[in-house]
Amino acid sequence: MYLPFQVDSQAQPFAQQLKAQGKSAIVFGSDGTFDSSKFDVNGSYISFFAPDVTTIKADAAIVAAFQKQFPGATSPFGAPNYVLAQMYASAITTSCKDSKITRAELRKNFAKVSLSSTILGTPIRFTANGDLAGAKFHIFKIVNGKYQTVQ
Repeated sequence: MYLPFQVDSQAQPFAQQLKAQGKSAIVFGSDGTFDSSKFDVNGSYISFFAPDVTTIKADAAIVAAFQKQFPGATSPFGAPNYVLAQMYASAITTSCKDSKITRAELRKNFAKVSLSSTILGTPIRFTANGDLAGAKFHIFKIVNGKYQTVQ
């Protein structure tokens, strides 16, 4: 059963009620349900547009430093937004090389941004159609209250 909820606190009681009623439906939540402190019903699944950076070995030092400075402040949306900020900074830097910038120039240069590595564990660039090259959704399964990457 796919849950269109965008709030984890709505998914949790729904999934708990299904289990309490003896239903065998598998709950599958969208990215808004990605919060193991609020949605932790075993056997449920979550889709998300980015990987869980806390599980990427190459990011261990960055994640540890962030969590030390901002305890409990991690969010699955934080890392993709960080990469987006890097992309805009790159496009702005390119656009300002002639000491002036226009919206059109920034849009053109943003479409050309290519980052060879990111905290998402993959390089970032766009296709000719403006799609993110190699984009995929990530699937997580809740096992004993922890989110495990399935795909």
